[in-house]
Amino acid sequence: MSVGNGQTGPLDGPGTSGLARDIEQTLHPQNTAFVKRLRQLGIPVKFDDYGPGTHDWPYWQRELHRSLPLLLAALQQH
Repeated sequence: MSVGNGQTGPLDGPGTSGLARDIEQTLHPQNTAFVKRLRQLGIPVKFDDYGPGTHDWPYWQRELHRSLPLLLAALQQH
């Protein structure tokens, strides 16, 4: 799971909408609470709280590239 905090980040350009920042700022506390609860329950989770970044395609794309090998490896085990 990867989340930003809604502050303007390195992949945000002039076209990044205020809505993308608002969404990420709203979701950030919920996402961190979700991960905390998973850990309390003993459910393994990989979590990247990468700081500045918004709920916008450049971040989705970056995180997909980072996580795809992990996801493919998990699928190959079954």
